Amino acid sequence: MTAAREQLNSGQFSTALLALTLWYEDPNLSTADHNELVTLLDQAAGTAIYSRQHLLEPAHVVTAGEKLADIAAGYNVPPGLLAKINGVGVGQPLTAGLELKVVRGPFYGVIDTDQGILTLWVANRYAGRFPTTLGPEFEQIVGTFVVKNKVLAHPAHDDQPAIQLGMGYAGEAPPTPTAHQLFIAGMQNPADASRGEVPGRVGVSTRDAGDLIDILSEGSQITIRR
Repeated sequence: MTAAREQLNSGQFSTALLALTLWYEDPNLSTADHNELVTLLDQAAGTAIYSRQHLLEPAHVVTAGEKLADIAAGYNVPPGLLAKINGVGVGQPLTAGLELKVVRGPFYGVIDTDQGILTLWVANRYAGRFPTTLGPEFEQIVGTFVVKNKVLAHPAHDDQPAIQLGMGYAGEAPPTPTAHQLFIAGMQNPADASRGEVPGRVGVSTRDAGDLIDILSEGSQITIRR
């Protein structure tokens, strides 16, 4: 990690992010080393992915009449992500010649039920992590699901942001069949999800749920594992 720390200090955020990502799931790291690694990863990802610096892709130069939604679709990310990064409204008219920071997606995630962590990835790079709380039903739910839809104020989840997960992944690790509707849902108190009163709910904070709606696309893969 010493070399990656030096890269961060010299402003090589993209290079450092790629190097540090290789260590993220190393089981041989001590708790202290892993915590230090996450701090460095968050610094690298925060700049390389979520700042306005053009570190992963060249700037996108807006052409006359181009809309943010169309630009986002071309990079396989939600328009909300580009809007948040660039400080513009999703439906705001864009001036021709404007340079936008872009990220090529889609983002995907892994929920570690033992650790209670949702880790995001993009282009094989670490892209942030979010604490989660899950009910006892998730002891039997594993595999890869896909984002089906995203709702900013879901009536079944106290009008909080919610992301529905479902079947649709056709890879080598099909998900466990489940009768529960699965959601990543914002909650005022995410710890309440542990009681399983709403089966299939992955509890996150309201703020984190809003961020996840902007980052994850419909069709993004979410793997649940122990």
